[in-house]
Amino acid sequence: MQTATAITGLLLCLAMLWNLLREDLRRLGGEQTAIGKIVDIQTSVDSDRVSTYTAVVRFESENGPMQFVDGFSGTSRPREGSSVTVRYPNGQPHLAQIPRPLFRLLAYVVTTGLAVFTIAILTGVLTVPAG
Repeated sequence: MQTATAITGLLLCLAMLWNLLREDLRRLGGEQTAIGKIVDIQTSVDSDRVSTYTAVVRFESENGPMQFVDGFSGTSRPREGSSVTVRYPNGQPHLAQIPRPLFRLLAYVVTTGLAVFTIAILTGVLTVPAG
């Protein structure tokens, strides 16, 4: 059972790393930046009555106006009408996002660390006490 769980965890880590790397490789072909504007805020409230906010961003691309929901939400409310930098691969404004390099680096570090830890368990370098 522990081996199956560890293999599943490793596969999830590898899938996450592949997804991160694929996005970064796509940008090697060049990227565009634009100034976007937060045009709306989506609010959700969890069962503990904590509100989280997600920005809706509009920007101009070579294909005309584009809009997307930011993939990052938090407990501090973004200011509607404020400007943000938007980045997307050349010719693919539908893949636009607000760049967050430190968050992206953290995702690589944590996912790689978990993968290495899981490989160490699977190979017997680290042992997990039964119980």
